[in-house]
Amino acid sequence: MGKAGRFFARKSRLSSPVRTSVTLKWVPALCGVPVLASDVPRLRMLVENQHSGLLARPGDVAAWSETIRLAAGSPIARRRWARNARLVAEERLGWQAVARQFEELFTAAKARDEVSRAATRAVTPAAGGEAESRLG
Repeated sequence: MGKAGRFFARKSRLSSPVRTSVTLKWVPALCGVPVLASDVPRLRMLVENQHSGLLARPGDVAAWSETIRLAAGSPIARRRWARNARLVAEERLGWQAVARQFEELFTAAKARDEVSRAATRAVTPAAGGEAESRLG
């Protein structure tokens, strides 16, 4: 087994070309390890190609071979990707980011609820049992 093969044999759980749970992909980035991932929308949230890791087309053996070759031959780039992966993960998955996402979610839910209540108040049953519109 060549040098690249030994390197990626040890890292195989982190560089799998198969689609796995996105949650598992956060772990290497949070640990400051460059991530090799399938180029799918959910993984692009964390892995920015050539910035915090490398992306390859899912199921494309040639693309994965090139991605692995590039990573294996670039120790300086791997260190840069690892550092950036940690920063991106902290920025997008840290407590501040999670709190902001929950706040946005709750604000949107509250706004939808207020719109729903306003619409309900705008149409009320009349004395005869039929709906009467107050919308004008």
